[in-house]
Amino acid sequence: MHAAPVLLAYSLALILLIAAVAKSRDLAGVASALRGLGVPPAATMKAAAAEVAAEVALGLALLSGAAFNATLAAAGVLFLAFALVLLRIRGLKGAAGCGCLGRVLDVPADTPGIVVNVILGVAALGLSTMMHEAHAFTLGERAVLLATGGIVAGVYWLSSYARTVLRMLADYLEGVSTQ
Repeated sequence: MHAAPVLLAYSLALILLIAAVAKSRDLAGVASALRGLGVPPAATMKAAAAEVAAEVALGLALLSGAAFNATLAAAGVLFLAFALVLLRIRGLKGAAGCGCLGRVLDVPADTPGIVVNVILGVAALGLSTMMHEAHAFTLGERAVLLATGGIVAGVYWLSSYARTVLRMLADYLEGVSTQ
């Protein structure tokens, strides 16, 4: 039995659940990001709420192990879609962040974010074919995998935070050097 698919599933679940919690605290920020992507203004709040609900549902499904291969494949497709959204945002004039965490943190739509989402998406799609039963591990083994997944999710979001701070610092230094 391979642990990699379960570890990835738990990591993706926690990434999605953290994003959903942050977005739920600032649906207006998510709606604003969606407007910037071309979603009609009248639909942005409903779309923001649907996005949060989908992230929660997929996150919980990944943690539960229900329909494991299909759920992991769906997460892979979602993370590839995230990469495409980041590419779209980068192409927009004046676009700042991705709205990944609402306005809680203005995560940049940058190359590292795109690359990481592509890697996670491709890995999830590839690993979704490796294992048919997520519950083949003991409770203790699943706890270790979940804790490790928490570390991976933490690194994912901390790297986003670090890139945000570095971007803010670069913007500040650029402003100082032009004065």
